Amino acid sequence: MSIQVPQELVDQIVDYLAHDPSSLKACSLVSRAWVLRTRPHLFRLCSLCLNSENIIAFRDLLASPMDCTFLPHVRSITARRNPLDSVDHCFNEIVPELQRLTGVHALEMITAISPDVDTDEIFRTGFIASFPRVTRLVLDCYFQGDTPQQPLPLIETICLFPALEELDIKDLSYRIATPGATAVPPQSLRNLLIRAPTTLPVLTWLLASDGLRSVDTLRLPQLISWNVPSMREALRQCQSLCQLDIFYRRNVPNLSMHPNLRSLVLRGLYPGFTHADDIIMFLSQLGTPKLERLTLVTQRAVLSRHWDLGPLDAFLASERFPHLASVTFAADPEDEHSQAHPEDEALLSKLLPLLRASSCVLSVGRLSVSLDTFSV
Repeated sequence: MSIQVPQELVDQIVDYLAHDPSSLKACSLVSRAWVLRTRPHLFRLCSLCLNSENIIAFRDLLASPMDCTFLPHVRSITARRNPLDSVDHCFNEIVPELQRLTGVHALEMITAISPDVDTDEIFRTGFIASFPRVTRLVLDCYFQGDTPQQPLPLIETICLFPALEELDIKDLSYRIATPGATAVPPQSLRNLLIRAPTTLPVLTWLLASDGLRSVDTLRLPQLISWNVPSMREALRQCQSLCQLDIFYRRNVPNLSMHPNLRSLVLRGLYPGFTHADDIIMFLSQLGTPKLERLTLVTQRAVLSRHWDLGPLDAFLASERFPHLASVTFAADPEDEHSQAHPEDEALLSKLLPLLRASSCVLSVGRLSVSLDTFSV
């Protein structure tokens, strides 16, 4: 006996399983009605890497005379490249066919760089230049052996994406080429995540080009003293800032100019170097009643073992922050030895009784290293 399931219910079931590829594959075998809903989820992310079963197969599939019906469903591409690999040439061989991927709006490129690599070829032409409609770009570069003699044309790379809204530069331990006078930043840039200090020339370029006016989400790396003026100017230009992720510094600029700030991640709070009073002094700059989420990142998951949190509890529970809904003490994701203990949340509730008595959620954990900077 066959069972008729309403299409609306089918859609809800499949959407619920959107992040479970195994279940989606099983759903696609049920019937044609289920296939139509599962395909957009199954083919949303396309990962290309250097092995014969992946990039070569993808190249051959694109060159096949048969119609590739999954191409319209691809929304995001992750490419892992190594120009010295014997099959890396496939990335440029598929360039003529990439125009068929009209729905791609997110691109992540993880690239190995070596002294013999032509960085212009990798970062300005070919594969990376085939996605002008991309709105989200993630770049992650690492070096094999000595660093290349050519500076990386990173700013020219960014200019390849005029529709860019989100830029995440993860790791780039090398010098960046000076851009030409005609380099124009994306006009719709909203999210800027700069994780490596060596990529600060990108920030300098955006500052000089007035490219931060629309940015509402900003993450900056740990800075040394001569980079602080750039940070001050960046914060001054970001008039629409809603989410901020920075390292604590005593001479950080006044944050009172950001009345719409809703989420703040404060890193670099090392026991022995900073104290609860330092945090209170820093947060007292905030002129925003809209703050909803506060994350304090330290080498230890619970700062209470080193600090008296009573004054901080009273400060955060005051009328100054009427919308504060979440306070998290997060371990530094780069510190493997910094982990939460089972009793930490109960201990935190005891040490922050005023916040606990309010509707604020207290938690401890490890800060996520995902693209969403502010998820814990």
